[in-house]
Amino acid sequence: MSSSMVQSLFPDRFYGANVHPRKTIRDAIHHRLSTPINPLAQVAERRYWTPAGPNVFQRKEVQIEMSDMPLILIRYQGERILERSKSGWDGYDLRQIDMTLEPYVLVTPGQSAEEKLDEMSFFIEACMNGFDLGQYNTEALLVTTEYESEFDNSQPIAVGQLAFEIKYMCPRLGIDFGLWDRDDACLSNPGLDPQVQTVVVRNNFGTETYTHPEDF
Repeated sequence: MSSSMVQSLFPDRFYGANVHPRKTIRDAIHHRLSTPINPLAQVAERRYWTPAGPNVFQRKEVQIEMSDMPLILIRYQGERILERSKSGWDGYDLRQIDMTLEPYVLVTPGQSAEEKLDEMSFFIEACMNGFDLGQYNTEALLVTTEYESEFDNSQPIAVGQLAFEIKYMCPRLGIDFGLWDRDDACLSNPGLDPQVQTVVVRNNFGTETYTHPEDF
């Protein structure tokens, strides 16, 4: 079977992929939250999904500054396989990424911590409800929302936590992603030359001979 034929059996987004699907999904969510809805507009006129604007981070180690408020921190919490098809070559797994989106807000005398976090949560939910990464049949579901509104007056920062379950269909890694034959050595191998014409099978009850192509 030729390499081109194998590639035609699998979507381009899978064949030759170099990153795990969950990274692709995490990056897509980060991009959606941090990218302006109207990217062609002037900087001052750009609109984002949330009041955090472009201040959306994926790493726990990020240095949070007061000037960055409000901001959103995306935390990856793990992944589980919910269902696995029995077929091998064309099998798919139903996987679930557990992820939290954590809004950080600076509390002012004009609004309470709950009000500020409610505002952020409203826009985060709206953004995630419309999220669609069709190549993985992705479904994002909000599970819980929690607020930490107790803070020191010297650092009036309130933090929320919106937990999402990101379910997606994932092909069998290694096969559907083309990792099993990275250099095409298997696909480009023409086989034995000359080709096998006769196969003789011997057992305790006698001998049987099979001839190509009549018996195959």
